[in-house]
Amino acid sequence: MGLSGKVALITGSARGIGKAIALELAHHGANIVINDILPKNEIDKTLREIKKSGNIAIGIKADITVFDEVNRMVKEIINKFEKIDILVNNAGITRDSLLSQSLCYHSINFIKYSYISFYPNRHITTFFDFSQSFINFTFW
Repeated sequence: MGLSGKVALITGSARGIGKAIALELAHHGANIVINDILPKNEIDKTLREIKKSGNIAIGIKADITVFDEVNRMVKEIINKFEKIDILVNNAGITRDSLLSQSLCYHSINFIKYSYISFYPNRHITTFFDFSQSFINFTFW
């Protein structure tokens, strides 16, 4: 699986499954965009790991549920790489608490991330060359 020269945007990738996906794509040669809402130092930790393999990687703190933040993120990626070949919609939320205390709050946030995660897709397709491979991997 040669991904040399491809640009991969992985949302929610400062840690966990998103980080593992970013590291694997980098291992196969892709240039990586780490996106998360976590503090910049969390994003930077993952960037350092990816850059050890010699790949080009950037980190962008942006909330994919906020249209303007996604717009800013995509513009930054296009300015740096001129394209996006791979999108992994990985961003999501989990909260540990008693179900009886938080069912409404968590349900609203789950819906927010599930249904509004189309923002990256909408922006990226504007810049996407459909003759290239495009992977949209979403899971919850």
